[in-house]
Amino acid sequence: FPHNFRTVESSQPVESIHDLHALLAEVAPRRDLILIRGALADPAKAGQFQRRTKENFPDQPRCWVMFDIDKVSLPFAFDLSAPEEIADWLIYEHLPEPLHDVSYVWQLSSSAGQPGRDTVSAHLWFWLDQPWSSAALRAWVKHFAPRVDPATCSAVQPHFVANPVFRGFADPLPQRLGYVEREADFAILPMVPATVRAKPTPYHPGTGDRWQDWLKRIGDDRDGFHEPIRSAVMAAAGIEPDMLKTAIRSAIASAEKRPGRD
Repeated sequence: FPHNFRTVESSQPVESIHDLHALLAEVAPRRDLILIRGALADPAKAGQFQRRTKENFPDQPRCWVMFDIDKVSLPFAFDLSAPEEIADWLIYEHLPEPLHDVSYVWQLSSSAGQPGRDTVSAHLWFWLDQPWSSAALRAWVKHFAPRVDPATCSAVQPHFVANPVFRGFADPLPQRLGYVEREADFAILPMVPATVRAKPTPYHPGTGDRWQDWLKRIGDDRDGFHEPIRSAVMAAAGIEPDMLKTAIRSAIASAEKRPGRD
C-alpha cells in the first residue's frame, strides 16, 4: 500500500467489539481504505495526502487489536465452508487462554479458498478492557503468542480490511468476515513480566546477515515493500550489489501481494 495516502475526513466512534464488527463490515467493500493504529498528528490536514510515517501518525493506544495468523496448514478434518470452526481452532492453537472465551471478529485472507492453497491466513479482531499502545502489544505478542506475526502492532502498519476482487470467477467463499459471540465481550490481557520488558539492543546496519531478515519482511501481509527494502539496502554494507539486487527481486516476486498490485 502506498506510503502517501489521503486520510479520511471523519471518524466513526468504536466503543465495543460490536461497533468494531459493524465498522469492518462497512469498510470491507472499500478497496481504497486501510486501518492503522496511529492517529493523525495534525487534524487540520485531514483529507490531504499524508506520508504514512510515525511523525504524521503517532501511536494511539487502542482498545482494539488485530492478530494476524499467517499461512497455517489446516487439519484434515477442517473445511473452509465452516470458517467459524477454523477461527476457533486458530485461536485455541495460536493465542493464549485469556482470548479463548472472548467475542471476536474473524476475517479470512484473500488467498483463502483459492485452488492449490493448502493453508489459511486470517485476521482475528478483539476488544480489550483498556487501551494498549502498539509497543506494549508487540511485546505481549512476542512473549505470549510467539507464533503470531507482531507486525500489526505498529502505529503505521496497514491493516488490510477490504474484500478481495476476483477477475474471471466468483469468490470461492460465501463469507470472509464474521462475528462470534462468547461469554465476554472484551479480553483482559496479562502484563508482560518485567524481566522481559527490557528494550533490545539496537541493531547496527552492516553486521551479520540482517539484510536477509529484512527481505523476509517484504509483502502486503507483513511490513509492506518500501520500508523492508530500504532497511535491507542499509543493512547490506559490503554485499555485492548484483547479489543484493537479485535477492530483492526474488523476495518481491515471492511476496504476498494485495489484489490489484502488479
